[in-house]
Amino acid sequence: MHSLTDLHYVRARFTLTPDRPTTLPPFLGSTLRGALGHALRAVTGDVHRTDDERRALADTCPYLSVFGDPAVDPPGRNRVRGFVLRPPPIDDAPWTPDRPLGFDVTLLGHAQTALPAVVVAVGRMAREGLGADRAPFELTAVTDLDGEALWAPGGIVRPPRLEHGADLRGRGPDQVTIELASPLGLAEGRDLVPVTPDALLRGAFRRLVKVLGDCCDGQAHPKEGRWVRAIAPEIRVLDADLQPYAVRRHSNRQKRQQTWPAWRGHLTLQGQAVAELAPLLRAAEVLHVGRKTAFGLGALDLR
Repeated sequence: MHSLTDLHYVRARFTLTPDRPTTLPPFLGSTLRGALGHALRAVTGDVHRTDDERRALADTCPYLSVFGDPAVDPPGRNRVRGFVLRPPPIDDAPWTPDRPLGFDVTLLGHAQTALPAVVVAVGRMAREGLGADRAPFELTAVTDLDGEALWAPGGIVRPPRLEHGADLRGRGPDQVTIELASPLGLAEGRDLVPVTPDALLRGAFRRLVKVLGDCCDGQAHPKEGRWVRAIAPEIRVLDADLQPYAVRRHSNRQKRQQTWPAWRGHLTLQGQAVAELAPLLRAAEVLHVGRKTAFGLGALDLR
């Protein structure tokens, strides 16, 4: 897929260790996203800026490159956030010193240079505490996804390897099992839709188009979008185990509880089109699919 040429990103894995057993919500996407946003805004000084100052700093401020701000976006433009959050799997067991909390952050395009500020912000959010009770943690490690250290307590942040969408190209097998590693909010317009190969792949291509345009100064090839729509319906579903799941969170900004409908489970796909669309599926592993990816929804694992 030529559309992957302009995609570039860096990935980091964070480990937070509590000093005692600590229970947090089973799905931590919203908790981590909110805490990271507050901490990154604080360490970059954005909290005290005017809208005019944010516009002037939009291309250089780590907070604005990662989280964006409606004040600096073009009118009516809902820009993609410059990061993807992958929370730990849903689990209501307590986190302990022997069972630390781990999560991944992918910084997309221009946001890749914000990693040192993100590391500092994660350290701050850990010290200030997570969840309703503000349970304290300590940032104990930052690595790449291969386990190579990018940071250790008291040290500087080592730049991670810059990854390119071109590395995701190449034909794959004609059968793949897709695990929904976090709840998937697959939507057409405002409506949640069933997880079909057609809906999943069209959602993956829409996500790629938005990331390329908003984060990487790139664009997808229109012919490839038509090609995806043409061959995705040819894919067969060999097996599927999917259940509806309600993601519940409290919005501090709106001062109310929110519920996001989503799916959990897995499905196995087969067909010539699976092999041909393997690059798009690999991109979906990196970028997530569907709604609320900045909150950790839409993570996929291919096997």
